[in-house]
Amino acid sequence: GSILGNTVAGILVGSNSYLDSINNQSISGSQVGTIAGGQIGIAVQSGGTIGSINNAGTIISLGAPGPSNPAGIYLGGSGPFGFGGTIANGITNTGSILSPSAGILITSNSQLSGGITNAGLINGQGWAGVVVNDGATATGGILNTGTILASNYGLDIFDGGTVLGGVTNIGTISSGGTGP
Repeated sequence: GSILGNTVAGILVGSNSYLDSINNQSISGSQVGTIAGGQIGIAVQSGGTIGSINNAGTIISLGAPGPSNPAGIYLGGSGPFGFGGTIANGITNTGSILSPSAGILITSNSQLSGGITNAGLINGQGWAGVVVNDGATATGGILNTGTILASNYGLDIFDGGTVLGGVTNIGTISSGGTGP
């Protein structure tokens, strides 16, 4: 099935709310789930918490290209005074996470525990495949056995961003890739 949020997000968890998990996957084997948003596929912000994200389908941001636009998965603040969100048990991707900006953006003092495991495709056309910045922390590392593509940075960790558990790459991480 499909979840579509035309203006902002396909799924938004914010304002100190909690969702135990998102499982975007095939039920019958031939029907693959899609989560799409006008700017963000899945947003966790302003104190929101998701237990885990498991994607075997497609998560896509339909926004305009460029680094000022959010992401396929956005873990951060809302507005200039917003504070971050939390993913408690990691992101697992065997499908596709696509964005004209950043595939996964973890920012605004947000917390990701359980790491990122990618055996599919993460593609951030206008910026980076995975970004950790602005005081955010990703604990559990990044394990890539799939493909991470982006125009500028496969992984962009800067401005106080922290990744604990390191980066293990058995697949492909490449900048200069093409978008969705």
